[in-house]
Amino acid sequence: MTEVSVEIDLAARTAYATLTDQPVARTIEVTGRTLVDVDALGVVVGIEFLGETWDVDEVIEQCHVPSAALETVRMLRNPLVEPVETVVWSGQVGSMR
Repeated sequence: MTEVSVEIDLAARTAYATLTDQPVARTIEVTGRTLVDVDALGVVVGIEFLGETWDVDEVIEQCHVPSAALETVRMLRNPLVEPVETVVWSGQVGSMR
C-alpha cells in the first residue's frame, strides 16, 4: 500500500497532499487554486490546494495520479473547515486513521 499524507493549514486555507516520495521535476498549475508537483515522468508527486474549494476532479482529469493513491485523492473532495491551525493526516491509501 502507498502512504499518503495530507497537511491542512486552515488559517492559511491551504493544503498539501504528498502522494509519493519521488523528487519533484516541475509544478503544473491545474487551476488558479491548485498546483500539482510531478516527477520526471509526469506522475503526480504532490498536490497543493489554495483556498476553501479543492479542485480534485480537475487534478484527476488533467494529471496522472498514481493508481495506488487515486481513491485517497478522491476522498479530498470535501476538505475540513474546522477552525484549527494545522491538521495533519497520514495513513495507508484507503484507510482513515
